[in-house]
Amino acid sequence: MSRKADHADPVYKRIYNDLSEKIKQGTVEKLSSVSIGKAYSVNRNTADKIISLLETNGWVRRVPRKGTFPVKDNLQKMNSINIIYCFNSFNEHFLNRYPYVNAKLIEAIYRSELARQCNINILLLDPASSYSQILEKLTAQGPRAGFVILETGILPQLIPMFCQEKMPYMTFAPESMDINRVSHDSYRGTYRAIEHLIKISGRKNIAFLNSSPGTTHPWTSTRIKAYSDVLTENNIPVKDEYIFNSISCDEDIVKVIDALKKNPEIDAVFAASFEVGRKMVNALKLSKIPVPEAIAVIVFYDLPEFSLSNPGITAVKAPLEKMGHAIIENLLDMINFGFRNDIRLTFNDELVLRDSC
Repeated sequence: MSRKADHADPVYKRIYNDLSEKIKQGTVEKLSSVSIGKAYSVNRNTADKIISLLETNGWVRRVPRKGTFPVKDNLQKMNSINIIYCFNSFNEHFLNRYPYVNAKLIEAIYRSELARQCNINILLLDPASSYSQILEKLTAQGPRAGFVILETGILPQLIPMFCQEKMPYMTFAPESMDINRVSHDSYRGTYRAIEHLIKISGRKNIAFLNSSPGTTHPWTSTRIKAYSDVLTENNIPVKDEYIFNSISCDEDIVKVIDALKKNPEIDAVFAASFEVGRKMVNALKLSKIPVPEAIAVIVFYDLPEFSLSNPGITAVKAPLEKMGHAIIENLLDMINFGFRNDIRLTFNDELVLRDSC
């Protein structure tokens, strides 16, 4: 994983994290600016700041004329993590198709150890709402709220608001977007897959299957560039007739199968999305086109069913669990220590080799 703008934690944050962990473990009996200053070699102002943060976040309570004491049972879910969809995008991602990527990211957020400190919600927005209406709905989630956006369609509407209002937010978005995001190196993952087909599997005529219309989609445009670059670097011509765009339904898959039968020189397919990939794998089996003997197959995103398939399907695996954990970790960091707009996290994909190529 690469990380941009990864600043070292300031002293007060490291001390805060250390003390909150000690309070959880029950090893702290009483705190004061003097005791913190001596224990960590910091000045009075820094120690006061740490105590204020601990109090704000529920880890200590101040008792007049007695002192500051730890709250050992501070496990209440004081933070609100809100995963935002507009109505149409929620229908698209969860009701009209298999929601693998979004569902895995949400699952990772829920399963994170940090989720014990949070109420996690799905928040549906009407994109036709005014700025003030959306802001009212967001601020109603409380003063310790963070927001997650997993699909790119509503980013232009919400990111300016988050930045203007200093609301903690994280997104799942391509590397090209200069916003708080987790991403994965889609270019490199595709490059390795196509390179494997050429150099290891000996395939030279590789079809590219794309669910979006050409090079406009922010994710698959990166993958099609990688596909073209690898072919060019290996002195293989990029043929337009081998690139199939806008594959969204079974009828489109049938057209691809027909094209494969009419062009027997095509010896491999790379599906740039799991939706297309799972349909293509099933169609090849129904059409009795042998994999990998006639057609080698690699799919972007490793669905659980690909490991159970016969043959097993080689896939580019994105580290969705790590990405989900990074989302909640950075949101809580902003909730506790202040808004940032410089979080750029990019994770490396893995090529999971199976018998399909």
